[in-house]
Amino acid sequence: MRNIKFAVMFAALLSVLSFSSCLNDSNNDGYDAFAEVTLKSDGLGSYYFITDGGVTFIPENISVLSSILLKDGTYLKRFVGGFKLSTGEVYSTDKKSFKISSVAVSASLIYQPMTTKPDTISGDYGIADVNSKLWAAYGYLNVPFTYYYSATSKINAYQFNVFATDAKEDTLYLTMKQSRNIENGEYYVTTPQVISYSLPFDKAEFINLYRNLQPKNDTIVIKLSAKVYGKDAPVIRTTKYKASQR
Repeated sequence: MRNIKFAVMFAALLSVLSFSSCLNDSNNDGYDAFAEVTLKSDGLGSYYFITDGGVTFIPENISVLSSILLKDGTYLKRFVGGFKLSTGEVYSTDKKSFKISSVAVSASLIYQPMTTKPDTISGDYGIADVNSKLWAAYGYLNVPFTYYYSATSKINAYQFNVFATDAKEDTLYLTMKQSRNIENGEYYVTTPQVISYSLPFDKAEFINLYRNLQPKNDTIVIKLSAKVYGKDAPVIRTTKYKASQR
């Protein structure tokens, strides 16, 4: 089996992801590529996948999407999966679009909108660490992190969010906080949880700040700040993002 290398190697991703329930129990034999992808719509009833590395997978027919159909009738939007190229498709490093005949989900990715209301996530508690392997692509900032919880606090990964604080030259400054302001529990999640935060390009508060940026070679720097337990100063994690990817 040949694995196509994308922006984030599947093996590296395994080291930071805490997998949600698998939607397809088949093994990965026979799949030509593994990647973290986002499902997109063309607005006319057709769908395609775009990898965080910029490769497009186009289902050869609608039945290909049956493996990502959820119980509520919607499709899984963000996941890590294996893709089988359609008959006649030949992989080439110069090619950025492929037809596929099947897809198998290895792990779903938690996703939620990045907030534009920082007053709703004012809590400084809960974050144990933010992994340095965060990455950003095609409208998503992907943050692996660990957090504290207790038997009674009912804290989960969804109760942490990110908001923009400033934009200077080519750098976008973000802060990560907890929404409930509950103090650290006695336990913490040891395997990083990964949340794909969608950048809120549809919100005026964000887009007005984003327009202040001066990308260098279509690239902006994202600096994420988070206060973590046991450290006086916030940790700063940095990644890069193609400004033209929306």
